[in-house]
Amino acid sequence: TSALSYAVVANVAPAIEFAVIPSEDEADSLEFKARVTDPGSDDLTVTWWGHCSGWSSPRLLYNDPSLGPDPDPSPDIHPRDVTDTQTVVCGDNGAFDWNLKVEDDDGGVTTMSGTFSVDNLPPSLTVSPPAQVSVDEGTLVSLDASAEDPGTDDLTFTWSWQYRPTETQTYYNDGVGPDPPNSPDGTFPFTASDSSSHTYGDDGQYLVTLAVHDDDGGSLTYATTIDVMNVAPTVDVGADAATDEGSPIAFTFGFTDPGFDQPAAGTVEDFTASVDWGDGTSEALAVNEVPGGPGVPTTGTMDATHIFADNGVYAVAVTVCDDDGGCGSDALAVVVANVAPTVYAGPDLAVDEGTALALTFSFSDPGFDFPPAGTVEDFAAIVDWGYGAPDAPTVSEVSGGPGVPTTGTI
Repeated sequence: TSALSYAVVANVAPAIEFAVIPSEDEADSLEFKARVTDPGSDDLTVTWWGHCSGWSSPRLLYNDPSLGPDPDPSPDIHPRDVTDTQTVVCGDNGAFDWNLKVEDDDGGVTTMSGTFSVDNLPPSLTVSPPAQVSVDEGTLVSLDASAEDPGTDDLTFTWSWQYRPTETQTYYNDGVGPDPPNSPDGTFPFTASDSSSHTYGDDGQYLVTLAVHDDDGGSLTYATTIDVMNVAPTVDVGADAATDEGSPIAFTFGFTDPGFDQPAAGTVEDFTASVDWGDGTSEALAVNEVPGGPGVPTTGTMDATHIFADNGVYAVAVTVCDDDGGCGSDALAVVVANVAPTVYAGPDLAVDEGTALALTFSFSDPGFDFPPAGTVEDFAAIVDWGYGAPDAPTVSEVSGGPGVPTTGTI
């Protein structure tokens, strides 16, 4: 007789011998590894999943790749020992879950899970112009910045111009709102650009800093110095003028300056002015200043009146200086015309023939002697008696001055 007996072979689930779990920076490649073994002849399906991007779809590993799917039953022993890898990238720092499931074709399942950590990286920054900037006072200075975060973080630009309130601008990764914590799947790397401008009203060196922060505490700071140079005032005395000797002539001179008062910095833009009349005299002028501001120059006027003693052409020069030593000048020509004397012969007279007659004539002239210019106002007189040759009597002169005519008698 004979007897049949059956052996029941139980399936053994695959084993995960080890798993290599990386720890890197955001936006770096993270390579996961797992060694999987199976004592039988089963096909294996390896499935990874978790946070971040790059996890592959389930991977089927045939026991005998040359034959395809494992037949059922397949009692021949052909154990498997394979290492499976996954490369993923996380756009944000934090602690994230990973999961691994290995399943054979007979329903045996083994799982493993855990967490992995990703570190934050600060943004990089480029600023134009990159180095110290030199400009004239009153000139608008603009700085352009571009920052790149290797991850998905929002970026905040904080500009600090010396003597000006801080200016802050945030750029969101999704363009809508703040980046939530542990958000590895946003857009990365994330790039944002910002700019800032300011005008300084007085010469000096001014510090500008820019700090760029990501939303996870990473930051980078840029600093530069704005070297602001003084600009001399621009003077405008107006067109050439004409007047008579001895007559007052009035002027209003003007100037502009790109600098201006800066109360926050404690600086002021003050001016002094003087005029050289071209006749050997000069004087200081009172300045009527109209304060300016960013994009608006400081302006001013100076009123002056002068009397020229003698005819001629005089070069009148006006100089305006700011409180930093910058001076500007402009000039005009004043043509002064001579004015003939005014003569007074007195009333008509009657006299007997043969009788001596004494007469005193007088005159006045707006011109006058002016030693600073080296000019003199001299006179000669001729009396025509109505018959015979005229006489040239002696002239007695009383010198005048500004506002006081020269007078004389004959």
